[in-house]
Amino acid sequence: MNREQLNTLDEKVFAQKVPTMLWADRETLFEDGSEDIVIIRSRASEPATVEALSTVLTSAIEDEDYDTLRVHQKALYSVLFKLSLKKLQPYRPALAALASFDISGFSHRSSHYAQTSILIQNAGLLERFATDSKAVWVGKDKFDMVSDRTLTERVHTAEEMRQYMPKLFHWLADANNPPFTPCRDQLARFPETAAVVAAEFLAKANEEKDTEYQHFLIDFVYDCVPVGKSWMPMREHVQALVKELEGSSDEDDEDLVGEANEWLARFEQWEALRKEQD
Repeated sequence: MNREQLNTLDEKVFAQKVPTMLWADRETLFEDGSEDIVIIRSRASEPATVEALSTVLTSAIEDEDYDTLRVHQKALYSVLFKLSLKKLQPYRPALAALASFDISGFSHRSSHYAQTSILIQNAGLLERFATDSKAVWVGKDKFDMVSDRTLTERVHTAEEMRQYMPKLFHWLADANNPPFTPCRDQLARFPETAAVVAAEFLAKANEEKDTEYQHFLIDFVYDCVPVGKSWMPMREHVQALVKELEGSSDEDDEDLVGEANEWLARFEQWEALRKEQD
């Protein structure tokens, strides 16, 4: 059936087709493999569709059965994850039920087990988001797919974000972690405030001689914070880094010193221009 035909189906008739549409598109997970998924989302507030999706989400997942797991993932990640807070409300019981699934009896500790565990975890997190309109948090592990949404939709000022910045900067230590980019983007929303916190973290990274972390902190301010007064708290720590590492024959140290000197040169250029204008 084409999109127009699906859109015009009676509510109950359409809902009967939802499990089949999810099954057909189960391998795409986070993406929309067909227009059917877009239509399911557009009709997700209809009671019959709520019932159909809830039935899918609360159905059993058997050990090592990837097909049923994929359908659950499709329903959660491609449909519910993309619904508004208002549209999520009728799905709270199903999310709570999925979050309480017990897979301790699974005999295999395989990729299937890991993916099922992540699915259960994120069902619980989405239920928390839907239930508590004030819930905001930074993910505690790399599998949390909901925390970024709480920050985006519920934190609107630098003052509100300030308390979450230390945990966000925690994720900037390793670019291979999935939260690295979304956490960096969240910090970049309020660059001047983030620059102050970045200076504190660079001081610690200098003490620990963590060159990778030093690089990411300097790079964040260089790329995401407009050069100006907000760079001042970080300067002494960048200078200290250069003093400590200058002359090192280690290639990584040499690269880091080069980045730090480039950072300092840019800041000094801004200072010189400001003096001319004064």
